[in-house]
Amino acid sequence: MLTDECVKMKTTICIDQIKLVAAISFELSRQYPGVTVDADQFNTIIAASNSIKSAYDGTEVEVNEEDGEL
Repeated sequence: MLTDECVKMKTTICIDQIKLVAAISFELSRQYPGVTVDADQFNTIIAASNSIKSAYDGTEVEVNEEDGEL
């Protein structure tokens, strides 16, 4: 018998800091095409990524089995 229930499983968040830095950089370039980033600005992006990673890493969350790889 098939059910409409999703199978839930728990996982622990582990943010990929390099991918987060890339995503922030991409969003900046999307909003302001051609923008350049100097060393101080890049260090700020890295610090923001580190802060986000620190806040989320180790947090346990429930995900649907059908969602696949995170």
